[in-house]
Amino acid sequence: MFSQYTERAQKAINLAKEEASRLLWPNVDTGHLFLGLIGEGNGLAAVALQNFGLDLGQARTQMEQLIGTGDGAARHEPEFTPRAIQILTEDALAVARQLGHNYVGTEHILLALLKDREGLPARCLHAYNTAPEDVRNWILASVTPVLAKAPPPAGDLPYTERLLRQVLPLAAEEAASLGDDHIGTEHLLLGILRFGKGRAAEVLATRGVTLDWAREELRRRT
Repeated sequence: MFSQYTERAQKAINLAKEEASRLLWPNVDTGHLFLGLIGEGNGLAAVALQNFGLDLGQARTQMEQLIGTGDGAARHEPEFTPRAIQILTEDALAVARQLGHNYVGTEHILLALLKDREGLPARCLHAYNTAPEDVRNWILASVTPVLAKAPPPAGDLPYTERLLRQVLPLAAEEAASLGDDHIGTEHLLLGILRFGKGRAAEVLATRGVTLDWAREELRRRT
């Protein structure tokens, strides 16, 4: 079901299940998905929400006010509501395709959630004086320039589809995660490591360079 989802997106979905169980709800709805995205902590969705001052504790408090708690009969493995299934299997995929991405990240899930102006995520943001459209625009500004303003080809040598459609969006997500306002060579390195395919990734792997190590080194040097 989630084969096209990034590791961070899958983690956010699993955290959404935990949030539903914590609130004693038998089903995972859009509000729980929203909490899962924030709780994941490092994806572009979480970074965007942190940028607007929203943390997990605040979101939990507001969500409990909006939906309350369940009846105490929550299943060990909560099931997804029809609306949550639509978000995950249709809407988020559609958002990813519109952006030219062949994967689904946390940002695509959040953008899909925020399309419903009366939905729980949007209401939660409004409660903290944050406009859902501002969050949406922040995310789009983080990922769209990578594709729309790619540098011109070097002479007759074109950029590969893999670079433009797969590695660069990952680099943009890493830049946002690090709180940077640009995409530099360091973010491209992280994007290559995250993608994990191609000759560059193979060379790095033979030298023992891992994604976690590179992230830590970059954070240490900032």
